[in-house]
Amino acid sequence: MPFATSHFRFDLTSKANTVGPCKGHRSCECKFTLPRWRPRAALVEARPKANGSVAVQLFRADRAEDLQAEARAMARAANASVYSPELLSRKYGSRPIQALHRTLEIVVALGSFAFELLLDQRYGTLDQYKRKRAAELRRIFTRLGPTFVKLGQGLSTRPDICSPEYLEELSQLQEKRNVNSLEDNFSCDGGSSASLGQVYKAQLKYSGQIVAVKVQRPGIEEAIGLDFYLVRGLGLLINKYVDIITSDVVALIDEFARRVYQELNYVQEGQNARRFRMLYADKKDILVPDIFWDYTSGKVLTMEWVDGVKLNEQDAIERQGLKVLDLVNTGIQCSLRQLLEYGYFHADPHPGNLLATPDGKLAFLDFGMMSETPEEARSAIIGHVVHMKHNGQVLQQPKARNLGGRVVGGISQRLAARLLQQVLRTPTTVSTSIS
Repeated sequence: MPFATSHFRFDLTSKANTVGPCKGHRSCECKFTLPRWRPRAALVEARPKANGSVAVQLFRADRAEDLQAEARAMARAANASVYSPELLSRKYGSRPIQALHRTLEIVVALGSFAFELLLDQRYGTLDQYKRKRAAELRRIFTRLGPTFVKLGQGLSTRPDICSPEYLEELSQLQEKRNVNSLEDNFSCDGGSSASLGQVYKAQLKYSGQIVAVKVQRPGIEEAIGLDFYLVRGLGLLINKYVDIITSDVVALIDEFARRVYQELNYVQEGQNARRFRMLYADKKDILVPDIFWDYTSGKVLTMEWVDGVKLNEQDAIERQGLKVLDLVNTGIQCSLRQLLEYGYFHADPHPGNLLATPDGKLAFLDFGMMSETPEEARSAIIGHVVHMKHNGQVLQQPKARNLGGRVVGGISQRLAARLLQQVLRTPTTVSTSIS
């Protein structure tokens, strides 16, 4: 005679079919069997639509379980730090000796570099020693720590600011450096070092899956917090006393600091990767690594390992039988989709974060720094592209207001025009009323 609970099934049978005696009963035997079905988690999500209605989505059981694992990872990162100038001011304002020591360290390092540049300018040797000075600046940024490494990485992607010699040297800050392997829970073959964390190649013991494990550097929050406190204080002085610089320096520093602090929350980075994968990995030539949420927290990120070659290593790409132009075209198409279709884009796409896989896919890595362009700005950009394609003009003053001022999603209007010109290969001009 069978009866069931919510999860198990029990059968009371005769002794002929028994697997063991039921305690306290001589006339029956109890057989315990697993159910033929297994209860699976399900998730229903309701999202408001533009017309006021509600879209209801039912996730598959495996997708629901993945979201539940993500929720557990979010709980583990509940105490992740966020950028707050007020908190930093209260914290380091009461530590004058520590702040003074770090200030002297920065001033001596950058001051000596600036003095050498002045001497080069005075004696007319700026061009002669440009590569040497660029290498010195890279070493200074490395010695000063993660905040300045991130600054150098940002400058290495700005040809509108830095000369080719400085771009080449600072791009080395994007390189992954070999470090020792991890211990205990993973079987590691070695790893690499990034600006804010260390990346290890590991193998999950329970499944044999090869993964990349990024572990945050100890004391990183303390280091960058002090640096941003000091740099922001300098920005306040510049805003008050330097009339040549018309931009709000403090606002720029705060924006950069918020981005860096977002990179310190590895659960947020995992969510960024998941969203990027959902939007853009539908194309067979784009690869976004999957996240292992059960092994992820605010300071540890575990994701699928990706083998590949950096895009600036052209010879290595060609040795794999791949065509560089095909990868470039894939990157351009994906970048345009990011900027114009969904507006959610990778804000740190330097060569160290883009790989060409052996099967010809373009792999995106490191989703700590992302940005988003509003729909109104995307529509305005599309309008400018169409106008430029037909008339050779872009970003005239009346339409430029639709872009919301000087910056669109972190990209200046003049730089956006230059990039679009490179993509479309048509002559463009920028209205002189936009600076």
